[in-house]
Amino acid sequence: MSKDLIKQDTGLVPQIPQTAKTIYNIDEIKNFNHTSQIFVMGGLPGMPNAAPTQITYSRDYYNLIVYGDEPMLTDCHITLDKDRCLVELQHITEELRDRFSPLTPEIIEELKGFLCILACENRHYGWTDEDHFASIALLTDVKNRSNGIELYFHPIFAVPQAKLSEKVFELGLSGRYKRYNELNHSHWTVKKIDLMEVLDDAGLNPFK
Repeated sequence: MSKDLIKQDTGLVPQIPQTAKTIYNIDEIKNFNHTSQIFVMGGLPGMPNAAPTQITYSRDYYNLIVYGDEPMLTDCHITLDKDRCLVELQHITEELRDRFSPLTPEIIEELKGFLCILACENRHYGWTDEDHFASIALLTDVKNRSNGIELYFHPIFAVPQAKLSEKVFELGLSGRYKRYNELNHSHWTVKKIDLMEVLDDAGLNPFK
């Protein structure tokens, strides 16, 4: 795995945070015209001005961001090479590439309305270990730099990445080759799939 693809500014927490339910307060999800509302706690409960913020996100798409180091389950940012962001046709359809890859301010705002799978590369070819976790996150900012694309995140909850690897068909991550899936390759893409529906059906939403 390539370590020069990733940049972070927080410590590593390679397990599910035991205090997740006190930090992130996610209320009942209600569908409305392919969108849902999610309530995310801004700040640490008990601190001044800490309050839940309602965010409306699209259920029609999700961002997949895979990077090349260890799991990050706290607020963080990574930098990916531009040729790995929304342009690799083996991982994104031409329609979605043409729609999202220009990364104009308007497109960035739209992409921020999709939930994310934020995952570091599988430890093995097409699968990973039981103690390897990814996170479901909010994309909070995108900065188009000369040396790459910076992506900023606010994780919401952790999921076992081995379980995601068992749902590569449902998540659209099968890849081109047998035993290969997209969790083995650092990149950013968009999938036209209802992420929360897949997670709910697989029992991977810890708040439901």
